[in-house]
Amino acid sequence: MLYAKEHRIQAGSVPVPTAVAAELERFDRHLEEVHGLALSTRSARFRHLCDFLIHCFGPSAIDLKVLGAMDVMRFINRYTVGWVPASIRAVTISLRSCFVFRASQGEYTSALIAALPQVAQWRLATLPPVLSSTEIAQLLSAFDHQHATGKRDYAIVRCLLDLGLRRTEVARLCLDDVDWHAGTLTIRSKGKRIDVMPLPESTGYAIAQYLLDGRPNTSRRELFVRHRPPVNASADPDIVRNADLLRHRHLDTTTIYAKVDLKALAQVALPWPGRLS
Repeated sequence: MLYAKEHRIQAGSVPVPTAVAAELERFDRHLEEVHGLALSTRSARFRHLCDFLIHCFGPSAIDLKVLGAMDVMRFINRYTVGWVPASIRAVTISLRSCFVFRASQGEYTSALIAALPQVAQWRLATLPPVLSSTEIAQLLSAFDHQHATGKRDYAIVRCLLDLGLRRTEVARLCLDDVDWHAGTLTIRSKGKRIDVMPLPESTGYAIAQYLLDGRPNTSRRELFVRHRPPVNASADPDIVRNADLLRHRHLDTTTIYAKVDLKALAQVALPWPGRLS
């Protein structure tokens, strides 16, 4: 579990009370086993919940029944002074997930959930930064194909550009994930999700060139590995900093990136009622 194995969470310089630590342990098991959340996401929720529980209970036993709506509102008002809306919303999400978890255990937490503020955060207000076709061409031409690391980095970038993979998804790719006969690539995503995607010719060619004449002789099964000691580790996928693309579970997430291609969207957009009248 996160608390026991990864790090000892502390609120300032005060060690976490035993009762709070036990609650965090239970909550972490729920987030990992039921929701399949990544360590980074669980860490953020842990930090917020830890501060909330210490604020409300200190070293005493955790008993949400003694809390009211005003306790939740007072904590958020004091805890998030000067924070931007996105950060405040992250705190409310952390507390809501805890209250929902306790509700699944038979406790009444509806009043606490209702007390969480609805943080205004305007979505899709601006276009995310993207590379132009000229910049993409310049990026792809920047790698030295005469060296093994250049071939590796070029293949990584092709995975990011051609398939829209996340950095962590590239790092998780293994040799067995490439089906050369079927022309597919198996992707292990967030939340223990597994997808099988078509392998574009350009991507497959870049990967094949790296495997045939670049990848070190190692027992590691990761597709991309380090070329400097320790070789027995996967490569750092942070070759470029790129955004996720269109492969998302929810349409709302996809729209963030789909709206970038304004010309393509204009071709499928319906005419505004009355525009031609």
